[in-house]
Amino acid sequence: AILSVPVEGVVLQMRAMGIDRVMRFPFISPPDPISLATAQKTLTILGALAPSRGAGSAEDRSNSGQWGHGGAMGDGDDVGVLTATGRAMAALPISPRHSRMLLAAAESPVRGCLAAAVATAAALSVDSPFLRGESGERDTAAAEMTAEEKQRRRKLAHRFHHPHSDALSSARALVAYDGVRDPRLAEIFCAEHRLHGRTMREMSDLRRQLLRILADPPPCVAAGAAASTAFLS
Repeated sequence: AILSVPVEGVVLQMRAMGIDRVMRFPFISPPDPISLATAQKTLTILGALAPSRGAGSAEDRSNSGQWGHGGAMGDGDDVGVLTATGRAMAALPISPRHSRMLLAAAESPVRGCLAAAVATAAALSVDSPFLRGESGERDTAAAEMTAEEKQRRRKLAHRFHHPHSDALSSARALVAYDGVRDPRLAEIFCAEHRLHGRTMREMSDLRRQLLRILADPPPCVAAGAAASTAFLS
């Protein structure tokens, strides 16, 4: 299982639990050492890890006893100090790259930026909901459709298409799907727009979960969003 999970997410969660010596952890199926080193570098770039005892804010250093001993990154296989931003990222149930995007969006002065980022993060976290091919039109019901009805269905299937991004196409579909309150109408919506119903439900559940967390964030998420401003400047 560990081989199919993004390693940076595993390292971040382990560091959030206070596990310092990630490189020496007795994994049942250990990831490649190069992958672990790459994950460490990625988390440092994202601002989740500080490279030494002296790096990061005073709060990060004062919490080193709770979040790990704070040794220099790479010393004795220690991946480094978990920052306030890193703790916030670990609290969100998505990959570190996507959680970092949400923390940046939370500090954006642009109206609607966070809502759009949440929808995009949810869309990126599951498989594409779009059904491929035209096989659905070969059944009896489709055969009885008029040419006009078939053309209407094709237009609906491409309604959410974004010319430059599959993720934004999925995010558009998600926002529209969440606007349909009746479960029966949601099924019809998915059928008409050629969307996978279970994938859309999973995506919608994740979006609502993220919105709940960010609407009333725990202290670590609030602190992480504040810390991300200095990181981006």
